[in-house]
Amino acid sequence: MADKNKRSGIKRKKKHTAGIVTVGTAAAILCAVLLIGSYQLSQKIDEYDAVARNLQEQIEEQQMESQELDRESEYVKTEEYIEQIARDRLGLVKKNEIIFKKQDN
Repeated sequence: MADKNKRSGIKRKKKHTAGIVTVGTAAAILCAVLLIGSYQLSQKIDEYDAVARNLQEQIEEQQMESQELDRESEYVKTEEYIEQIARDRLGLVKKNEIIFKKQDN
């Protein structure tokens, strides 16, 4: 009978050890999966951050261009601009101005 109890105790110990090994292996696999997933998420976050920075730069460039266009829009409404266009494109001059032209050789 003692021999039977001894065998029964060994079987329980083997089952207990096998259970611990199984749980430990499952925990290790779960940790590995979580680590890999965490790394992949970190990579995605880095990619999205780069995209966000790029988009922010584009927004800033577009805002600067918009401001430049606004300034130009205001400038074309001025007398100075009208006078400049009249001189450059139409060759108009003010009264009492003398035009000097370069001779072609």
